[in-house]
Amino acid sequence: MSSRRAVTGAGPSGNSGSGASRAQHPGGRHLGRRGAPHPVLRAVALALSLTLVSGLVFVGVQVVRLQNNLDTKPLNLGSDQESAAPVDANTDPLQILILGTDNREGQESNNSDVMMLANMSADRSHVTVVSFPRDLLVPLPACTDPETGTTYPAMELAQINGALGNGGPGCTVAAINEVTGLSIDHFMMADFDAVKELSNTLGGVEVCVNQPVEDELSGLSLPAGVSSVQGDQALAFLRTRHGFGNGGDEGEDPGAAELPGVHGPQSSGRGHP
Repeated sequence: MSSRRAVTGAGPSGNSGSGASRAQHPGGRHLGRRGAPHPVLRAVALALSLTLVSGLVFVGVQVVRLQNNLDTKPLNLGSDQESAAPVDANTDPLQILILGTDNREGQESNNSDVMMLANMSADRSHVTVVSFPRDLLVPLPACTDPETGTTYPAMELAQINGALGNGGPGCTVAAINEVTGLSIDHFMMADFDAVKELSNTLGGVEVCVNQPVEDELSGLSLPAGVSSVQGDQALAFLRTRHGFGNGGDEGEDPGAAELPGVHGPQSSGRGHP
């Protein structure tokens, strides 16, 4: 009588051994041990990291440098004027007074040669700038110097550029507020060195005159036509009184209004038609 043996499993050399082997190594041959990152990838990652760190350091240094170049002073020194209501710099119109002072080493005067009031629209789509002649006669308000405590009395009529010497730019702000009925939100003031540095940073500013200019008093020397000025010559072009017109402010103001307001490659023209 023959008998059949049911196959219930395999012996040591059967399929059961292969299953056990796969159980011990579940990853199979498709998953091997992960190697170290490729040298090129490591070099790229290191370069990106160094670039990012260097950029952050540069920005930090520039911020600190800018802060060290800025000085803050009270906005409004008018004793009888109300403080301006707070404005939202993102949504409200802004009135910014831009001043250029003639104060410099070896010179005791402290007048504002340049006074320009910039109005920035609420949506920042446009800017309107009004220039005030430095010899404009206006009432000056009483102002108190915040550093010395000296009080300068109000004057019924005086040159507007003299307000700067009555306690600082806050008195000029008060005077222009009184004349215009506006409420200036901010001011910024630059001296002669700032004008030279700005023109140097821009690589020069193009100006155009229709006749040669030789002004010994300001040091301005220009041929007829288009020239690029920077540094001392840019300052001389801004300040010259005798190089154009009759030596008064009506001959000087066009250049004074143009040069500080450089917004890109543009020319400032002066001279008689």
